[in-house]
Amino acid sequence: RTIVVILLPLILATIVGMVLLWPDGDRSRIEAAQRADATILDIQDCPAPADAESGEACLEATVRIDSGPDQGIDVVIPLPFGEAAPVFQVGDAVVIGAAADQPIESRYELIDQQRAWPLLALAVTFALAVIALSRWRGLLALASLALSVVILIVFVLPALLDGQPPLAVAVV
Repeated sequence: RTIVVILLPLILATIVGMVLLWPDGDRSRIEAAQRADATILDIQDCPAPADAESGEACLEATVRIDSGPDQGIDVVIPLPFGEAAPVFQVGDAVVIGAAADQPIESRYELIDQQRAWPLLALAVTFALAVIALSRWRGLLALASLALSVVILIVFVLPALLDGQPPLAVAVV
């Protein structure tokens, strides 16, 4: 009885808070960076001179765009170089970023290697390990984690982008 007396008003207050703070949908959207998948077809030296500090040659890659509005087009993109730069090889699946208002020759930049499948495999392995080790409690914990992500995506982020007070959104 004590738990019901304490939790029922809190649940009702949360529902009322969500109704009051729910985004109206007429918000200005922040443009997400446009991304596309691509495959490296060829890597060659770029016409620019080598980097004077590190002595490394500048490289550029010819990539085929596999998704997005320019799908099927081959473009040349400079590769990052230096000590901390990732190493790319012909045939690598990569993610490229796009500036839509630029001409096709300078529209794209290489962001990173495509890691969608390895990350999905890691998530599935994690979920299976949690369920194997904790059984029903692990399954319920994963369900509550999924519900938390849904609440963040459906309510919290849109409400903050709509200009609702951050403290009130966080409390709700």
